[in-house]
Amino acid sequence: MKHNSPHQNKNCLNNFDLSEYRQILSDVAIRIYHQFIIVMENNIQPIIVPGMLEYESLQGISGLKPTGFRKRSSSIDDTDAYTMTSVLQQLSYFYSTMCQNGLDPEIVRQAVKQLFFLIGAVTLNSLFLRKDMCSCRKGMQIR
Repeated sequence: MKHNSPHQNKNCLNNFDLSEYRQILSDVAIRIYHQFIIVMENNIQPIIVPGMLEYESLQGISGLKPTGFRKRSSSIDDTDAYTMTSVLQQLSYFYSTMCQNGLDPEIVRQAVKQLFFLIGAVTLNSLFLRKDMCSCRKGMQIR
């Protein structure tokens, strides 16, 4: 392993100007952030509705589940059911990954905030689109 001489260490960045690369590095950082957000959104989006709305966290409150117009069962299977814990575990995994890779705390905060907005929007849209979710019992459970 070769080490720098004291003279090399003294002049290491004095003769190198990064100003012409500043815009390029900024663009690359923004692309990396956007790609990271897309990957997180794609991973968490399939578990939001089953974990937030379809999982029965309060047993006995809802009784029988409404099945819709054609007497279909709900969209979750008992073998692959997501829970609120699944959503929280996924969020914890994202948070620990960001912290372990040394992301700036402000970027971590922004990414988590963006994920919470996504979870809220998907949950609210699903509530508006599904007739079986508009009941007082479901409101008590979500509350």
